[in-house]
Amino acid sequence: MADSSSFQKAKFGVAGWSFRDWEGVVYPRGIAGDRLSYIARYVDMVEINTTFYRPPNFRQAQGWLRQVESCPGFTFSAKLWQRFTHERGPVEPLDVRTFIDGFEPLVEAGKFATLVFQFPWSFRRTEQSMLHIERLHGAFERFPQAIEVRHASWNNPEFMDFLRKHRIAFINIDQPAIRDTLRPTDHVTAPFSYVRLHGRNERDWFRDDAGRDDRYNYLYSTEELDQWNDRIKKLADQSESVYVIANNHFRGQALANAIELKHISSGIDVSVPEPMFDAYPHLTRFASNPPAQFNLFA
Repeated sequence: MADSSSFQKAKFGVAGWSFRDWEGVVYPRGIAGDRLSYIARYVDMVEINTTFYRPPNFRQAQGWLRQVESCPGFTFSAKLWQRFTHERGPVEPLDVRTFIDGFEPLVEAGKFATLVFQFPWSFRRTEQSMLHIERLHGAFERFPQAIEVRHASWNNPEFMDFLRKHRIAFINIDQPAIRDTLRPTDHVTAPFSYVRLHGRNERDWFRDDAGRDDRYNYLYSTEELDQWNDRIKKLADQSESVYVIANNHFRGQALANAIELKHISSGIDVSVPEPMFDAYPHLTRFASNPPAQFNLFA
């Protein structure tokens, strides 16, 4: 059942918006204009993925702001550069400064929700890894922070206490439940909460030759989204806001699930990109803009 108070605290969005396989599924073929502007009509936020590969620049961030200026409630989060989370070399002041400066337009405009520290499954809870997190926290104290860890060793009271002390949000994730991966949680360790849904593609998650699209190729069922809606309500009861990001991006499945979860949370019909009705006809059940042929059978 929808809970209006929880829904008012929640923002639903997707990780990234520039995928070739979204052409003709999410975006009309030959779309003119900016894809971010298009996506901002249907979700409340996006998590910027390009910053995982390279720092943003000031002008690029200004462009992102222009593209969403018609959506006043829209906001951004962003993934930290992989140099800090995956390569994990020394935290060089110049690298930190370069990364921070690129986000100034979003921060100044009040459009930046949090910086996401996303670590891989291979990153285990050790004394050395804890020291690395402490260094990153200090280096990027300019921003609100949320941390994603994928190994079960991090689901530990001592670590949660550390995060609460530093007001870092623990990212509650959904991922394939295999090996010693972290299972779904509903931890609150900061004034805001954060959820990331990666899909449950167990077959390809750890397959050596699987590409990015293979691992994140998964469409959540309504029953699975209902379970997460219950967790989101619990998070909202203890948080000022909740950010929910779908990352099962292949062929727009992330957007389909983000839209459906927004409907489940609010109980209100929501707008759906028109091309998506062909790929995901179940979206017509709660769309505020169903295709005309479906209206004939209402």
